[in-house]
Amino acid sequence: MYAQLYAELIDLRQYATMTEQALAIARIDLDHAKTDLAVLREVARGYCEHCGRGDATPPPEAYEEQRARAARAEAAIARVREIHSRGVRTNACNDCGQPWPCEVTHALDQPAPAAATRAAGPQEATDA
Repeated sequence: MYAQLYAELIDLRQYATMTEQALAIARIDLDHAKTDLAVLREVARGYCEHCGRGDATPPPEAYEEQRARAARAEAAIARVREIHSRGVRTNACNDCGQPWPCEVTHALDQPAPAAATRAAGPQEATDA
């Protein structure tokens, strides 16, 4: 009876050792998988299906900078529109006196040419 219990104890110890080894290997595999996943997420963050590159989107900092720049541009346009507004009793611009719509308002209403938009690039108009 003791021999049988001792044999079972030995078997349980061997099983525990094998389980610990398997867990250690699984932890190493998990660490490798986490590293691989982080690399894949970085590459796939901006994946472009047309060219196959993984850097098609800007990083979060650049995105926030672009949003802030767009908000400043929209605010500047709103200020210009407010200054160059239609007169209450006249059909002329309040600022420059030209017939409504004045050249400035007319220019704001036109779509930007594609070449001019690309040429402007990262430069920023100053807010007045």
